Amino acid sequence: MGTIQVQLNEIKEYYLLNRNQATNSYTVSTIAVFAGLIILVLGVVLLFLNDFKDPQLATITGVNGLLLQFIGGSFFFLYRTTHNQLNYFYNQLLRTQDTMLAIKLINDHTDPMKKSDFTDKLITHLLERSSNEIKLPEDK
Repeated sequence: MGTIQVQLNEIKEYYLLNRNQATNSYTVSTIAVFAGLIILVLGVVLLFLNDFKDPQLATITGVNGLLLQFIGGSFFFLYRTTHNQLNYFYNQLLRTQDTMLAIKLINDHTDPMKKSDFTDKLITHLLERSSNEIKLPEDK
């Protein structure tokens, strides 16, 4: 039971770390995309306010806006990857908690024959489940 508890604690730590990273990635992505949009619009406004006399300033501003859009998109890609990992670790956490609950229920059972039968069934189930291990989703 101690090994399962250690494993559960590690999975919880990974889950919390990934959840924080996903939240931060989404926040930074949103900020970068909106900042890029504002700077892009500012470049267009500068172009019209100067009657196309100084297109360099507007061009540089527009390129910076597009660059921020690209950075924001990259952060959204990072967010998607982190979200997939978050789901993976959450599923692992649920499986470990289910296993711990099953072991506790078996240990609390009073009938030795049923306890032995339930233990055999749990072992069989765990072996079958480990052959169908949850895979981390591939990025497409």
